Amino acid sequence: MFVKYDCGCIGIPFKKEVFSEVNSAIIIKVCDIETYGNEYSFFIRDMTGKTYECVTEFEQKIIIGKINSLITRGYALTEIRHLLKEH
Repeated sequence: MFVKYDCGCIGIPFKKEVFSEVNSAIIIKVCDIETYGNEYSFFIRDMTGKTYECVTEFEQKIIIGKINSLITRGYALTEIRHLLKEH
């Protein structure tokens, strides 16, 4: 599922049938730009010329857990905003 590119990015490579750019990937952890404290963000990037290896099952579970935590906290913040608007 997740791979780590030689540059340090972590993402999910696309297959040609899924996306027109053969060497594109959804990058969830970038190696070369400031994400302002957000460890994970989503980008589509051309990864031409980059090699990669699969991350371990353990690392995948950590990544999925962290993304899930970000989503859950986002929902909680939305609920708080709705409560504050009601009162």
